[in-house]
Amino acid sequence: HLQSSTFLHPPAINAAIAKGCTVPLVTTIHDTPRSWRLFYTIPSLRRVYRRSSILITHSFEVSRILSEFHSVDPDQIVMIPHGVDTSRFRPAADGEEAIRSYGLEGKRIVLYFGFLRPGKGIETLLKAWSRIEHACPNAALVIAGGTPTAARRHGLLLYDETNYPLQLRRFAQALKLGESVRFTGYVPEGLVPGLLAASAVVVLPYVGTISQSGPLHKALSSGRPIIASRLAGFQNFIQDKTNGLLVPPGDEVALARGIQRLLDDPPFAEALGRSARELAERSLAWSIVTERTTELYAAAMAQGN
Repeated sequence: HLQSSTFLHPPAINAAIAKGCTVPLVTTIHDTPRSWRLFYTIPSLRRVYRRSSILITHSFEVSRILSEFHSVDPDQIVMIPHGVDTSRFRPAADGEEAIRSYGLEGKRIVLYFGFLRPGKGIETLLKAWSRIEHACPNAALVIAGGTPTAARRHGLLLYDETNYPLQLRRFAQALKLGESVRFTGYVPEGLVPGLLAASAVVVLPYVGTISQSGPLHKALSSGRPIIASRLAGFQNFIQDKTNGLLVPPGDEVALARGIQRLLDDPPFAEALGRSARELAERSLAWSIVTERTTELYAAAMAQGN
């Protein structure tokens, strides 16, 4: 089982592994170029695709790119979403330590959780919050997460956006948001389930393309009301006004209205959160992902016989 990521693993190495493989090969495609901008990776990636019996993707958008841009047979592609630990990320997770750690006692938390880097729409979120924060005196916008640099210090290997958090803080100051916005920096893994469970709203305002979102799956599993950008990676899982709200990417007005609605209408927000949790239990639990993957191994073995 090969893991293929354009940005984390050199495609030429994966191509060499695939070429030397003498058993049926299942490959998980975490991302794939959708244009010739990364033209130098495409020949190696396509060798992997041709050699694989089955290609697993984590979103229908990546499946579409494989089929339309890379001419992969759709019957070769299976979408299995990235799993989440539904026993750990749950609505009843204890958030007291996270609330104390970040001085959020008595606050209704509007949470952005994830890496801080361009394309995540955090500037749009700050502008949206500036429109409504005066009407939400008991709420706080919490920007939770560090840079990939901070993540590298905690054992993850991604790229560097060293100055971006400072730029965001200065932007918040320019908007005169004061104490209504909190930047937590990197959140230790042990505090994440509780912080999510304690949140009144989770906001994922991305403006760039997305193939999958770990924070989305954790928020769904935590049973939180979610407002996210209307992007393919989110639309795979969020049905507007059923288990979340979708707004146009970069639209600060629509985002502000959505956040305000979720804060002002607790029964509606709670209903979205219940539906989000049901989706996670039905489709995203690791036991379900494992079962589906095991079935694909059997199918690949059958093709090889």
